[in-house]
Amino acid sequence: MEPTRKAPERDQLRYSFGATLAIVTGLVVLAVGLSVIIALVGGLWLDRQLGTRPLFTILLVVAAGPVSLYVVYRATNATISRMKPIVPAQPGQGKKPTDEGGEDE
Repeated sequence: MEPTRKAPERDQLRYSFGATLAIVTGLVVLAVGLSVIIALVGGLWLDRQLGTRPLFTILLVVAAGPVSLYVVYRATNATISRMKPIVPAQPGQGKKPTDEGGEDE
């Protein structure tokens, strides 16, 4: 019986990066879709209540664009800031020592 192999660390990072991108993409689609749907329903409701047929529907749908862009910007910025960079493994090179503090000379 063959022992199970563990995936190398760089492959795990690559899968983690791909999963993170998929989640962020889904959140972007969800945020933009929900903002447009909420603006459309809210605009139609306001137009029906106030008797101004397409005015609030158009205004709210147009305003949903910048709002959704802001939400997407904040969400992707927060996600990207938490991600660790993927360092490609180059043959013949080991890990470089890291300087853990101190002052430059």
